[in-house]
Amino acid sequence: MKLKCYVALITVVLLSACRSNNRESNKALSVKDSIESARLSDESDRIQYGQPDSALILQLARKRIDERNGYTPGVMNYYNAASSINCLIKKDLKSGKQYADSAWLFAQQEGHEYLLYKAYYSQGVYYYAQENNDSAIHYFLTALLLQPEKRDTSFYEHIHSYLADIYASEGNFTSALNYYQPLIQRAEYAPNSPNSVVFYTAGYAYAIEVPGKDAVALSYLSAATAIAQRIQYNSLNGALYTFWAGYYSKKKQLDSSNVYAYKAIARINTAPQPFDRIEKAYLVLLDNYIVLGDYKKAQQELIAAKKKIDTASMLKDDKISLLEKEYLITKKVGSIPETLNTLEQLNTLQKENFAAAKTKQLLNHEKELKQLAAENTISQKNLEIRKQQLLSIVMGLISILSLVIVVLIYLYLRKRKHLELIRLQQIQRTAEREKEQALLQFQIEERNRIAHEMHDDLGSTLTTVQMGLALLEQEPSNKDHLSMIDRATEALSNQMNEIIWSLNVRNDHLYSLLDYFSKYAKDFLGNVGIHLQIDAPKLHNDHPVSGIWRRGVYLTLKELLNNIVKYAQAKNVVIRLDVDGSMLQIVVQDDGVGINHSQATLGSKRQGGNGLQNIKQTIEQLKGTIDWKDDKGTETIIHIPIQ
Repeated sequence: MKLKCYVALITVVLLSACRSNNRESNKALSVKDSIESARLSDESDRIQYGQPDSALILQLARKRIDERNGYTPGVMNYYNAASSINCLIKKDLKSGKQYADSAWLFAQQEGHEYLLYKAYYSQGVYYYAQENNDSAIHYFLTALLLQPEKRDTSFYEHIHSYLADIYASEGNFTSALNYYQPLIQRAEYAPNSPNSVVFYTAGYAYAIEVPGKDAVALSYLSAATAIAQRIQYNSLNGALYTFWAGYYSKKKQLDSSNVYAYKAIARINTAPQPFDRIEKAYLVLLDNYIVLGDYKKAQQELIAAKKKIDTASMLKDDKISLLEKEYLITKKVGSIPETLNTLEQLNTLQKENFAAAKTKQLLNHEKELKQLAAENTISQKNLEIRKQQLLSIVMGLISILSLVIVVLIYLYLRKRKHLELIRLQQIQRTAEREKEQALLQFQIEERNRIAHEMHDDLGSTLTTVQMGLALLEQEPSNKDHLSMIDRATEALSNQMNEIIWSLNVRNDHLYSLLDYFSKYAKDFLGNVGIHLQIDAPKLHNDHPVSGIWRRGVYLTLKELLNNIVKYAQAKNVVIRLDVDGSMLQIVVQDDGVGINHSQATLGSKRQGGNGLQNIKQTIEQLKGTIDWKDDKGTETIIHIPIQ
């Protein structure tokens, strides 16, 4: 009996056995995590054929342990296991491809050759499940080239088993057996392990199909059976009995073949394994009874087989073989309707097979045509080599010339950019020097102004004190002279305080300006009976200003209050200070008689013209603006950038 389609079964068995018994050492894990990881892996292997989704959940839990410990080989094993379960057991190729691609990306990110070896393996499994043999062979062979010096036993065995199965599926059992020989040698060195049973069993499946290898095949099958009995490994009993039945059927020892076929059926019925194929044993029985010419018995076994076999899960070749035997049996026993029905099913399957074979033949033909076209193209290209060489030389010269031009342009632009940068730096230095000179000039002018004020104000006040003292010497009993001296002394003290306040750097913030001016304004306006209200909610110590700027604003406010007292005839004054970004806004509003701005601009003393001119001049020096509005009094609006 041809066992070509049964080789895939042995491969699945091999994968299960190898994964359980040749697990990679968890050297990077703690003892506790290593034990838990091994438990999860064993449980996943145990249930993966019956409960693949639960097996994936267990594998994910194992991956989390590996990730927590930074154990990258364990994470890669998760992607491999998830890809294999989806591709080979669930037949979900889309999900299997996603896990295979995840393994590939993970290996690329980690940059470790050992992980890349496993990533190639995972891609090979996907293409194997897709039955894309060329791609599967490419990835498996590349994985073998990348395998570490200390071989990963389980993956090495997997790859050889897959390659053997691929060649067997193509009918090349000699190549299949060659790839499987290393695993047979492993079985010889471990004659009492479940792996040895698996290796010898699969080895028989390949060897029995190679002409002249009957004796070798029998030795493998005998060894597998002996080891299974010795170690009581019963998982493959159904497969072993089926192979014995097939072997004796091939040797025309039909009684022995039937005995083993019935043993296989009984074993599979009582203790089925996920990878058992009961149809294989029934096909042997039907072959035997057809050869014996006992069609009634063959019909009985056919009826029993159809009750036990899940035709939906059968391999296509087995299904065709079963229909061929059913057609022959029903025809011999004279069941015309069943014969016609079977023939119709058989024709349908054969047409599908023929269409698939024709498609494959067409693809091969197309491949040959492409190869011929490629060879023709190569010959034509050979004729053009000299032209291409000449063109290459010309293009090379053009490229060199272009490169020289590009380099010259680059050097020119670089030099131009450098000169431009130097020019900008010079402009910047000039601007900084002008700014420093302007600041220095402003400081000099401010010092001169302070000196001028001290000379004028303090000098005039001291003169008043001296005059009062001279008058007091002439008329000691005149108290008016004492009052004059007292007022002059107080004015002198205030003037000194203003100068000291403006020069002290600890006062260089807006809140100090507000505090100092508020005290002055309350005393100044309170003495003349004017009510004052100051609103400044946004002024804090975190608004730094220069001393020159602070004194200029203070003198401006002081001059405004002085004008209100002299000319406005006001009863109430409201002052609002607000900060908007880097700008200070000051609004001073009174309920007096207002200002005649035309006369003020012309310098009318009655309307405070000189005072307004002084205010405007100070505001302009501070780069600010000032405006007045008359509406039931006067509203002065000032905007000054904070400096």
